[in-house]
Amino acid sequence: MSGTFTAGERAAYAILESMSAPTQLPANAPEGHTVERHGIRWSIGSEPIARALLKENSHLVQAGFNAESVTRAVISRVPILYSGGDEHRRQRAAVARYFAPKVIDERYRDKMDTEATLAETELLARGHIDLDPIALTYSMTVAATVIGLNYSSIPGMGKRLESFFNSPRLADAPTWLQNRENARGMGRLARFWAMDVRPAIKAHRAEEIDDVMGHLVKDGYSDVDILIECITYAAAGMVTTREFIAKAALVLLEQPELLADYRSGDTDRRYAVLHEILRLNPVVTRVSRRVVEDHDLPTVDAENAEDAGGAGCPVSHGRLSAGESVDIDVYTVNTDPVTAGECPRDYIVGRPLPRLVKPDVLGFGDGAHRCPGAFLAIRETDVLLSRLLRHDLELVSEVDFGIDDMISSYKVRNVRLRLLRQA
Repeated sequence: MSGTFTAGERAAYAILESMSAPTQLPANAPEGHTVERHGIRWSIGSEPIARALLKENSHLVQAGFNAESVTRAVISRVPILYSGGDEHRRQRAAVARYFAPKVIDERYRDKMDTEATLAETELLARGHIDLDPIALTYSMTVAATVIGLNYSSIPGMGKRLESFFNSPRLADAPTWLQNRENARGMGRLARFWAMDVRPAIKAHRAEEIDDVMGHLVKDGYSDVDILIECITYAAAGMVTTREFIAKAALVLLEQPELLADYRSGDTDRRYAVLHEILRLNPVVTRVSRRVVEDHDLPTVDAENAEDAGGAGCPVSHGRLSAGESVDIDVYTVNTDPVTAGECPRDYIVGRPLPRLVKPDVLGFGDGAHRCPGAFLAIRETDVLLSRLLRHDLELVSEVDFGIDDMISSYKVRNVRLRLLRQA
């Protein structure tokens, strides 16, 4: 990937640019479901309506992350993040088994345990750890194994991906400066390709390997198609999990009763704690769709609440028109009292929820594009945190919080934990 870049290779870089629009995390947002229209943009804060929209596959398509530019690019396969309809269902069915709970435990649990043991050993030896880099290496190691990207240095790949995703955005800068930074970004992409993706493709073409990369190679994906898929999987499987691990650790250390519940619970109970943390701290805070065909805005009321999963939500009728966009505010949706019930902004593990509503509500999305790695993310988070938090720890640094431009999410850095006494 040096010299002149093809349209397909530039499409891969378009994903980097597309993941850069910062969003403001919700602060002091009013409780309760909301449906607002601002010109051609709809803002959705109602859980039942948001869930109905995410399950709608005919009239709405994936938006955000520069989906329109990517799907128009000269590539042979639309990435799984952006595809829809029958093609998306085919893609999901083809990779679903790699993320099945049984497969994860049989193939990848040992890797998780090994990496968690290394982190715990470092904690006991040094008396302190910096959690965010450990979480990055850990999540990258697990995800790279699942994807089939484990043919290069994991720390090196982490640095290359961070450099790639953290490229500066200069939308208002002079054209010459934008062109310079775009060229630098393409160089970072080229390094990821040359050092990480190409060796993995070569290994999978030399020997049939049963993982995500193996499926892509066997199914005839081009090099550029595979590169784009690796970028999307890296964002979803590595970056988001890294942030959630750090955030979940902070929440547990700040909530003694929640930590005691987590420590004393069995696997199912610990997962319930993590799902409740994710409900109130969704990594992806905004989900977008584009309306491609006129469609009535879903209306849920007391009479059809059972069909909607048990959550009634009286709203005024509205109509979505082709060309309009729909933005779902995940935090507001997850704290909609119509669905979450009493004290929707409090941590209540195992809170009663309507039928069909997941414990994380929309923490992993819903519908056809619900995160396929939801179980993997919770499993690997629990393996690491249950190992570390069985020791008494305290936070000894001022944590840096920010917005991650790449995924429009919170960013948690400088999480230094000190060992008080060994359990």
